[in-house]
Amino acid sequence: MRVHVGMPSTYNTDWGTWNITYFVVSPTTKGLFLVRARDLRSAQSVFFAGNISGVADAQIGRAVLAGKVAGRDSANGQVFDRHEELVINASAPSDWAKTTYKAPQWGAYVGYPKGLSGCILFQVDYDGHTQTLVYGY
Repeated sequence: MRVHVGMPSTYNTDWGTWNITYFVVSPTTKGLFLVRARDLRSAQSVFFAGNISGVADAQIGRAVLAGKVAGRDSANGQVFDRHEELVINASAPSDWAKTTYKAPQWGAYVGYPKGLSGCILFQVDYDGHTQTLVYGY
């Protein structure tokens, strides 16, 4: 799995920053992916939310917000829950990958609380394996 942060869909709130993020999976890979993230310096959790842009986006909505709800935030006139986990079902169709040259991807907003170091570890668990990705913002 690869993580691609989209721009300029960024929202700054009193709580932190939300970026649109796309999770890309190989077209031949199937199954469930559990995604969690945290700051490497502080070990503070990073959170997930659905579409807070108000703009229709075919990649958002297929990934399932999961895990404990750790509060609420608001951006762009919308109030939403902050979730600790995201589940991606790579066996389900991705609206993005309707042509052979596009890899399947699922979108969600990723929220970074204020005060993080900017060095984020994404942990992806699937089919008895764990993959980690480090992302800096």
